[in-house]
Amino acid sequence: ARSAASSSAAAAASAASGGGLDFRSSSAPDARLLAASSASSFYAGAAAGGGAGGIGADRWIEPLLLCRCSPELRALAVQLIEVLCKESDDRAFRFIDMLVEAMPAACAANAAADSYWTVLGQLLSTRERKLYCVAKGVVPRITKLLKAEIARISQLEAATTSVAAGHGGGAGSGGADADAGGGGGGGGGG
Repeated sequence: ARSAASSSAAAAASAASGGGLDFRSSSAPDARLLAASSASSFYAGAAAGGGAGGIGADRWIEPLLLCRCSPELRALAVQLIEVLCKESDDRAFRFIDMLVEAMPAACAANAAADSYWTVLGQLLSTRERKLYCVAKGVVPRITKLLKAEIARISQLEAATTSVAAGHGGGAGSGGADADAGGGGGGGGGG
């Protein structure tokens, strides 16, 4: 069973890397089915304008653009999108769809989302692409995300205010004690 699983994994990896399938192995029908399924969902998505399958449904760009560990990876992802979109407006619209789908994750990524917002701004540089986003309902989505962010900030402010109010008297006197202790220590040493 293990050899069949490893053979199936090897066939799938070979197919994914662009190599041919090994039709002699016992698991080749599984790999062919997987490849055919992937291809049909990709082309169905492409025909539907990036709907249920294809580049519009894939979220492969999201972890690259929002990677918290590597600014270099985020910059390379931006360059990749720029190069791919220069060749085709259709591809640019598909990337816009992908980026719009990733918008909630970008809002949560904070500083790691700088590359995301940069590339989205670049993709929306033309009037046609802006109108596309309006027609796709992106404005209400952005409004919803802004409302959620305002609510989150309000909660943080309320929590900060309540913590500050609870520590208000102690914080001022602690600072004065620290100043007095610092001055006394300096006088004793000189």
